Amino acid sequence: MEAVLGDFSGASVEHFREAYSFPTPKNVREFLGRAMENVQQVHPKAWKKVKDIGVSAPFWLWDWSDVTNAPSERMLQWRDVSIASIVAEQSGRRVVFENDATSACVAEHMIGRGGQFSDFLYV
Repeated sequence: MEAVLGDFSGASVEHFREAYSFPTPKNVREFLGRAMENVQQVHPKAWKKVKDIGVSAPFWLWDWSDVTNAPSERMLQWRDVSIASIVAEQSGRRVVFENDATSACVAEHMIGRGGQFSDFLYV
């Protein structure tokens, strides 16, 4: 999982990364809690300026047990919980959610080489 505090030029101000076997609501809550606490302590002025938070993740995360090799009962927890609601609850900010593949394509188009082409394939 990754969390990034970025500025409007697309530059990363702070970057957090944590490896885990598979995502659960519990480990996502814990990770985000640590990341947001760090940003509030290290970048208090920047945190006060944060109005919205963008989140990207796969849709239908509960169907990813085969991909993640996670126990299906653990992944099924995502049927009743959304990552966006976890972020909103912990941050007190409005959350904009998008599919991770879509977000990657948009980022490539806006700040990567994708903007140089009228069409491109993101792999």
